[in-house]
Formats: sequence, structure tokens, C-alpha cells
Amino acid sequence: MVGRALCARLARSGASFSVLSRDPERARRLAPGAAGYHAWGPIEHGLPWVSVVDGARAVVHLAGPLTVSARWTDDHRRGLYDSCVAGTRGIVSAIAQSSRPAPVLVVASTVGYHPFDRTGLAEAAEDGPAGADYLSRLAVAWEAEAARAGTHGVRAVSLRFGLVLGREGALRSLARTARVLLGGPVPPGTQRQPWLHLDDAVGLLELAVADARAAGPINCVAPGTVTSAGFMEALRNLIGALPGLSRSEWLLHGRLGAGAVAVTHGRSAAAARLAALGYQFRQPRLEAALEDLLGPPH
Repeated sequence: MVGRALCARLARSGASFSVLSRDPERARRLAPGAAGYHAWGPIEHGLPWVSVVDGARAVVHLAGPLTVSARWTDDHRRGLYDSCVAGTRGIVSAIAQSSRPAPVLVVASTVGYHPFDRTGLAEAAEDGPAGADYLSRLAVAWEAEAARAGTHGVRAVSLRFGLVLGREGALRSLARTARVLLGGPVPPGTQRQPWLHLDDAVGLLELAVADARAAGPINCVAPGTVTSAGFMEALRNLIGALPGLSRSEWLLHGRLGAGAVAVTHGRSAAAARLAALGYQFRQPRLEAALEDLLGPPH
């Protein structure tokens, strides 16, 4: 979703760009306008992509999908590691082998780097400690691979995205859940729900490419505090759904396995670096963002 939106923005601006994808033909249909579409896979040596990244103004690596919608089986975890960590290692390898290395590498990371916080009271800035769970460890390894680009004179930026809200993806699923009266808060409800409108996700990718001050990890979450309960209440109010039932922890664990803690425990991420960089959010308020995405087309 984020990659398609970025490609659409680049195509409208007239910029020349190329796309690396597991399925180049599908990418050609979904994200038209690129100069080329090339096969990508999570391999650690980047030789197949040297000619693609050579001379590029920037390389943007949107690994994933990073989602808790599937059970966190061993196979799922291996897939995440390959896509996020090994895949980033391969991209850095390609840049390092190019004769004209890109000056900047932007990698999509996750607020899952931060420790769990069920209270919603913490203010986790970019320089805070990492959590100890699987997703935090994954993010640490992921960002470490991106940072290796710095040894080749490349400015590396890791954008720690919260839940990106677009007309597709997680928001559509949450709205469908609320309409069938399962839109109560995820227990305990006090945990935060870091979020970001799709327009700001693309805007922050553009900022990371263009602003030389942007480097290292950056929390990409909308300003203010939104709890899990507050998020679902705002969604229900917009679509006219009754509160309905909350999904119990045991039910979530039965569906997601160990991944259920990512939903029930929450992460408290503060966008300290974005404030310092002076970024102006296009959609800073949750209610307006939901209206923009779920309201009548405009």
C-alpha cells in the first residue's frame, strides 16, 4: 500500500524511478509509470540489483508485509526475518557494489522496536531502549543492516512506522470488524495505538530522501496520544457502529499465537525527531484522518 502510493506520487511528479518486486508483472499493473520493473527476493548479496541502484538519487526499501494478522509460526517469523533483515542486507550490498552509490537509503522499520507498554503512559523517543520481544529484536537487526550503509558513505534512515491508515489494508479490516459488532477495545484498552495516515507515510518518505538532517531511526506516528479504546471509539463513531464486543486476550491468542501480544500490549512511540525536523503533518488528527479515508469519496 505504501509502496504503491509512493510510486503514484513519483509518477505524478514526473520523476524517473524503478521498482523492485517479488512479482514485477503485478507491480507493473498496480504501480504504473516506472522506468523498469525488476525481480526482487530476500537474498543477502545484491549483485542482481547493482545495475538498478547504480546512480540512483535514493533507494527506498519497503520490506514486509509486517503484520500481526497471521499466526507467528516459525515459518512466519523466518519469512519476516528474510524479508526485513536479509532483504535489507542485500539492498545494502547492491549499493556497496555500485560504481555510483546512492547518497541515501531509506528503510521502513516499525514502532515495534520499542518496549511493550500496556499503560499507555510511556513516551518512547527514538533514542530509547529496544524491547525484548521478537518484534523488537527483529527491528534491532533490521535497522542494524540499514545502518551498515553508512560505512559506504550512504545516509541511512530507518522510518519506524506505526499503523499506516489507508483505504485498503488494516483500516478496512478494522471497519468490517466494527460493523459486525466486534469493535470494542482490544483489552486492556489503555495501550496506545500509534497510527499514521498514508499521505503522511509518503510525505515522510519524501522528507527522508530530501532532508540531509534525517538520519538513523525516526518514529513515524501522528502527534498526540490515542489509546486502543480511543481508536476503536473514533472508528465506530464515524461508521455508526455500536460498541459491540471486545475481543478477549485468549481469543486473540488463539488466532494469532504469540503475535497476540503485539495487539494487547501496545507500543508508546513519540515522534521526537519529526518535531525537531519541523515536519508538518497532513493528517494530524485521528477523526479527520478516518473521515478522509472512510467518508464519501472526494
